[in-house]
Amino acid sequence: MSDDYKSDSGNYFDNDKGEDKGHFSSAHEDAYDAEKISALLRVTNSIVELGIHQSILFQLNLSNE
Repeated sequence: MSDDYKSDSGNYFDNDKGEDKGHFSSAHEDAYDAEKISALLRVTNSIVELGIHQSILFQLNLSNE
């Protein structure tokens, strides 16, 4: 990594600014909202579980053919 970024460790990189070096700033305010993060994790986990269940059903269906 370039020395230009040495002091930017852990910061959010905003690549929408179009600068050569890039722009480091705070993330969107929702990224710091514990309730929104919790809701996002619930939805994400539900999607993952659904995918696992569908995969198992698909595999069971294949084994019955």
